[in-house]
Amino acid sequence: MSTESPQNNEDTPPSPPGHGFVFEFSENDLYARSAVLEQPPPTSAFKIKRVFQESEYNALFLLEDELPKLVTAVASGEEELIKVAERRDAQYSILVSSDKMEALIKTEPAYGGEPLSREAIEDTLNLKKVVESRWIKAAIIQALECEQIDGLSIAQGIESQSGTDARMTSLIEAQVNQQGQEDDHDRVDHHQLYEYTTVEIGDALMRKTPATAGIPGTNVLGEPVNPRAGIDIKFARLEGSKLDPNNENLLLASEKGHPIVMSNGVRVDKTLRLPQVDLATGNIDFDGSIDIKGDITSGFVVNATGDIRVGGSVDNSQVSAGGSLIIVGGALGHEPGEHSQHEFTLVLSAGMSLQAKFVSYGKLRTIGTLVVRKYIAHCDVEAEDEVLLGQQGGEGVILGGQCTSAESITANVLGSNACIKTRIVVGVESGLEQELEALQEVKDRNAEEAEQLHQILETISPSGERETHDKAQKISNTIEHINRKMAGLDVQIAELERRIDEESVTFVDVKKQLYPAVTITIEGIVHSIEDEESRAKIIRKGRQLQATR
Repeated sequence: MSTESPQNNEDTPPSPPGHGFVFEFSENDLYARSAVLEQPPPTSAFKIKRVFQESEYNALFLLEDELPKLVTAVASGEEELIKVAERRDAQYSILVSSDKMEALIKTEPAYGGEPLSREAIEDTLNLKKVVESRWIKAAIIQALECEQIDGLSIAQGIESQSGTDARMTSLIEAQVNQQGQEDDHDRVDHHQLYEYTTVEIGDALMRKTPATAGIPGTNVLGEPVNPRAGIDIKFARLEGSKLDPNNENLLLASEKGHPIVMSNGVRVDKTLRLPQVDLATGNIDFDGSIDIKGDITSGFVVNATGDIRVGGSVDNSQVSAGGSLIIVGGALGHEPGEHSQHEFTLVLSAGMSLQAKFVSYGKLRTIGTLVVRKYIAHCDVEAEDEVLLGQQGGEGVILGGQCTSAESITANVLGSNACIKTRIVVGVESGLEQELEALQEVKDRNAEEAEQLHQILETISPSGERETHDKAQKISNTIEHINRKMAGLDVQIAELERRIDEESVTFVDVKKQLYPAVTITIEGIVHSIEDEESRAKIIRKGRQLQATR
């Protein structure tokens, strides 16, 4: 770039008396010639800088490192010609990102020289093979209008769209719970309590939606960007099912029976049906589903990979279902004695939902929902889904022991007027508080380091020696880097504080009564019930629990 000189030597007017020097402009450079004048000369670089800023040459780039030399020359009274400013054209650079999805521009302003032009930017984009269709025209105009820019995106590619993964959709209707209502004498028509879902040969079991390839994108050079293809999955080869010969994405039943839905297929089991579990059957370990018409008597073990339905009650036994566990009657364990070898003699577990009329002195584990009509008394309960007490009829009481749910607990009554210790736990402790504390410690250490560097920087004298200047510049760069790190930490800290203050989605909902000696914990926040309270829905809001009625 070239420019006309602001003024040549012959037209340069002399500086006003008393400055101790005169400016002389030559081509692209401005010089100051020290001279003995009538008035006292300026005594510092700061005063010389102010004279420059008030002069007609203030559009040039001032070489501040040269000003101390001029101060010395003026003070000594010796005549010396010193270069103090120069003309500079606008500077810019364009960088294409390593993934070729963006082009960034950095600019430096002109100092009495040629300004940045749109033609220059566009020529450079073309030189770097950035296709015009990816240019951001408004950003180019912004780069021209702003005095200085550090990393403005002036071209952007089109991101590819990842393909969708294959998914399986069950076509089987959910099991139907036909639990009847008790009459005034606590009697139920047990023929309607529960009905298994069954399939016939040829019934559709599961449909697969195939994975998609995705949509390609384009980088700033106009090159295609390949998308991530969706992940394909295949039907598992399971007993009782087969592929439709006319549709590879449809699974059919190959035999009549009870379907067990898996993540990538359906197994059709022939259900094992028993009148009851007692000495005549012994312990049972069955690969499939079990339908027990009567009771599981005391001291037996019943395991099934599928569903288990017990038409009667369970007494002091261990029952484990890979699917759902349905106990039409109740389940009773023995109260642990002082010398008991096991904590609980009644153990119930389900890979899906668990339902019972009532449970006492037992250990309950379910991955799905726990539904109990009357009460859970003195039990150790863990459910990964919601816990529902009395929401389909019945008293709905949780009394004694500990009841834990990852989602929510809904009951009519918690505890009793006898003040029996009862623990209710919902959700899991997120660990966000600990993470926030750790980030704050890192920020504090960075702030302390920056402060120490500031103190060192203040001890360095502003001499013209290159070694001293380089050391000061290195310290300044380190301080700037630490400040950027702390700015990033501030963003993370603000986000953690926002998440901590968010209202939780887990809750404890008590429809009728809460009694003293009940302790409620939601996501690590603990609240003890001291007095008898009426119905309340309790949630975590920020760092405390809040009850609404």
